[in-house]
Order: sequence, then C-alpha cells, then structure tokens
Amino acid sequence: MEGEMTSLRRTISAAWPPVLLFVLLAGSTFLSGRSAPAARHDQDLFHYQVVRQFEAEWPVMDITNYGTATGPGYHFVLATASKVVGHDLDTLRLLSMVMGVLLLTAVAGWGATVVAPRAAAFLTLPLSASIYVVASGIHVHTDNFGWFFVALVVGAMVFMPMRSDRFLVGGLCSLLAVSVRQIFIWTTGLMVLSGLLASPFARRLPASLRPSEDQPPTWRPLGLALLASIPAIVLLVVFVLSWGGLVPERFRSLHSEASLSWCAFGYSLALLALYAPFFLMVIPEPLALLHRTRRWLALAVVFGAFFAVLGPTTPEFDSGRHGGPVWMLAGVGPQLGDRSLALVALAVVGAISGTLLFSAAVRNGRGALALLLVSVWIAINVANVANTQLFQRYVDTPSLILLGWMSALALAGRSDAERRASVGPALLTVILAALVLVVTGV
Repeated sequence: MEGEMTSLRRTISAAWPPVLLFVLLAGSTFLSGRSAPAARHDQDLFHYQVVRQFEAEWPVMDITNYGTATGPGYHFVLATASKVVGHDLDTLRLLSMVMGVLLLTAVAGWGATVVAPRAAAFLTLPLSASIYVVASGIHVHTDNFGWFFVALVVGAMVFMPMRSDRFLVGGLCSLLAVSVRQIFIWTTGLMVLSGLLASPFARRLPASLRPSEDQPPTWRPLGLALLASIPAIVLLVVFVLSWGGLVPERFRSLHSEASLSWCAFGYSLALLALYAPFFLMVIPEPLALLHRTRRWLALAVVFGAFFAVLGPTTPEFDSGRHGGPVWMLAGVGPQLGDRSLALVALAVVGAISGTLLFSAAVRNGRGALALLLVSVWIAINVANVANTQLFQRYVDTPSLILLGWMSALALAGRSDAERRASVGPALLTVILAALVLVVTGV
C-alpha cells in the first residue's frame, strides 16, 4: 500500500502543472464562448448528434449505421452520462474537459515512473497546450478520450514491470481504445511486441535493445499478450459485422473506397521537425551523441526524404491535405510535381531529430523501451496510411506524448533531469499556448 501511495503522489506531483495549464486554456476558451472551428464542426455535425441518438435509444443503442466514422464508445459514455446530468451541450463539453484531464494525468504519471515528477511535468506541458488537446477538451469530441486509453496501453507496456497485471491493464485499455476508435486495434500489436521482447526471441536483438529485466526470458509474457489482445480483436470483429465494413455504411465511400495516404510517414516526420528540436534540448552531451550516431543520421536523411516523396504532399482540400502548420508550410516554396520540397526538408529534419532522441534513450540503457515507443509511432502512421484524410490532429497528440516519453527515457536515472527538462519543453509550451489563444481568439 505504501508503494501505491508513493506512486499516486508522484503522479499527482507530475500531473498538476500540465492539468492546471490545460484547465486555464480550455476554461478561458469555454467561458469566452469561443471555440476551435474544426472541432466545433465535428461536434455539431457528428458527435453531439450521435450522443443524442444514443441517449434516446439507451440502454440498447443501434450501432449499425450511426453518424460518425469512429467506434461508439465515447458516445455511449456521454449518452449514459446524459441520463444523469442531462444532455445540455455545455454540460457535455465539461465532461469532455474531464477526459482531457485524464489524458494529461496518465501521460505525466507514466513519465514520473522513470524521471522526477517535476521533469515529467515539464515534458508533458507541451501536450497540455496543444490546440488539438484543448479543442477536444472543450467540445464533444473523441480525441482525448481515445488517446487516454491508448496512453494507458502504451504506458503499461513501456513503464510497468513485466508482470501479469501489465497485460491485464493493457488488454482492458486496448479494448476500451478500440471501442472509441477502431483504428486503435494496433495497440494489440504493441502488446505482442512487448511480449516478444521478454521472450527468448529478444536474444537475437543487439544488446543495447534487449530488456534489462532481472528474470530470464520466457515465452509466458508472449502468451499473456496474445490472450490480452483477444477482447479488442473480438470487439473489432463485432463492429465489422455490424457495419458491414471497417466504418458505418454512410462513411464507407469516404474511408474505404478512397485512395490511401502514402504521405503519412513523411507528414508525421515533418511534424516532428516542428516539435522535436525543443525536446532535443534535454539530451545530455549532444555533441558526443552526434558523433556516435553520424551513420544512423545519414540513414535518417535518406529515409526522411524517401517517405516525404512516397505520396503527394502538396496541400489539397479535396484530398484531405489541409489545416495545421505542416500543410501551411508544405504550400510554401518550390514543388516538384505534386511533392512539396518544403515538406521534404521538414521530414529530413524530423527524421534526424527522432533518431537523436531514440539514440539518447538507447545510450541511457533504455533501448528496449525506446524501441517500443518507435513501434508505436510506426503503428500510428501505418494506420494513418489507410485514412484518405491526413489532418494534423491525427498525429499531433501522439507525437507530443511520444516525444515527452522518449525524452523521459533519455533522462531516466539522472539527477539533473529536472533542470534539463525545464528549458526546451517549456519554450515549446509558451509557443503552443500562444497559438491556442490566437486560434480561439480569447
């Protein structure tokens, strides 16, 4: 019990600064009567309508062909809450704000398992100031709720000891994540990979990427991971059978019959170029790290450029390539065919920055955990390839989460973690908070 209370205190200590900033930004926007236009559009046209429909049908909701392309979990929760607190829109928006608080608490709390709580707080602050987290927190919107459960799954696989309850938590939260967004089925793959890294298979990996667990590797964790994945997979099968496809029927022509977004990886790397340099400021001995990883950095340049030209990257409204700073920057400067050279440059910078952060975590003895975070980034972008629309909100929240956690792994066990984490992320937080105030007009 004492250990649990200590963990709770660390979570609270790490979470209250980002939660406070989020509440101030979201609360001031809410009270001002202003909003983020895109989030308000999705709220009014889709999510609030489904909540009202489910409330009218409660407790047996018709999930065969409702008005959103996502899973019904978020709408089921709000419809159930509506039976108690009423369906007034502002009340439901306040409940969404609570979901934002839960997301930030989970992210900061997991980070505090490897670094000092104040360091974890600094590394989480940029997430709390993200326009996408704030917008989802003041509208009836699925983003924060879905990413909350994803954060719990990823955090359990990365930060919990290799015990049976690790996969119990992961399996339950993966099920809930899929209930909110079916695309989060990739969380089951993360659990399987986590089990593999604890198995004899891990002996084939370089020593720097092997887990540093005390117990010898066995196949038991992989078996537990496979079992824990079954509920989420079964739920997805139920959805597919109910919808007759991967999305409800009225959205099938938009998401199932449209072209793939091959630029997803390049776009996500370009976003890293905007955020990662601030997190690179936490890395100890950066010049030595640059020297040791110069070959990997050369590969990062090649792969960054490759992914940036893999698919069209010129902004285009009808193709879902619009909105957010990355697409704005992609429209600046020369273009080669339907490829943006500005986005190529950003993707290269993002690949270099991500490689440096990963290498710093590996150098700090957290290679296996860093590998899991990289696999999460890959899985998110593989899922986004299957989506014809590529908006920044699809990758913004997970990018800030993963950058904060990768930085935490790079600082784990260091007495100067708090000082190192207090500069770059804080500067990024100021920039993002200013952007929130500009966009919302508060």
